[in-house]
Amino acid sequence: IANTPPRIAAVQLEPDPAYTHTDVSAVPVGWNDPDDPPGYRFAWTVGGVAVGGDSAVLESHHFSLGASVQVTVTPDDGIALGLPRTSTPLIISDAPPAQPVVQIQPQEVNVGLDDLLCSYSAATLDPDGHSVSHSIAWLLDGNPFLASSTNLEPDDTIASTHLGIGQEWTCEVTASDTQQLTAIGQDAVVIRVPWFSLTDVNGSSFSAGQQVTPRDYLGQVSAWYFGDASATVS
Repeated sequence: IANTPPRIAAVQLEPDPAYTHTDVSAVPVGWNDPDDPPGYRFAWTVGGVAVGGDSAVLESHHFSLGASVQVTVTPDDGIALGLPRTSTPLIISDAPPAQPVVQIQPQEVNVGLDDLLCSYSAATLDPDGHSVSHSIAWLLDGNPFLASSTNLEPDDTIASTHLGIGQEWTCEVTASDTQQLTAIGQDAVVIRVPWFSLTDVNGSSFSAGQQVTPRDYLGQVSAWYFGDASATVS
């Protein structure tokens, strides 16, 4: 019985888009050989010049920003070679900056006393080596808030005089590189009624004489007695 040469329908390159810090993988599509399992040979080019080896992956050190990457895949069943297929060129794209990691402090606010401070950690260069700048913006209940002030960086602070119970504050930090690519990180905090604590005066209680707070009983049923008041169940 004669061996049937293998065939493939196409070959794709992933990921798309690809960047200077990401390896590129060849994905053959549509293996067709009733006799044998899939097998492939790979030949890579960058800008028309042969690079790399006989591998399904081309490592990122073989190309730079704007390079044109292609691969030719030849199906191989171990006995015969099929017709090669060449991918569509993949142009290496400019990478956006890394997303900043943002934090608002404090997360539990004493209204009238605490300011909100937005801080972040972020790279000063994008993966292509372009300089990155950062800017801070605030949202109050989803709407832009323009009356922020400066502590460590421009617009990083919301003064305590602007804070009220029930508000949701969001700090957005935008990273922008010199190619006008951006990435945004954010954090949010909701201003809530402060937790209170009381001294447990029930002599038979396991926490007698200690400070107790509803926080200690989250997800439980508890009864609170205030002086001569009737029980309050929460």
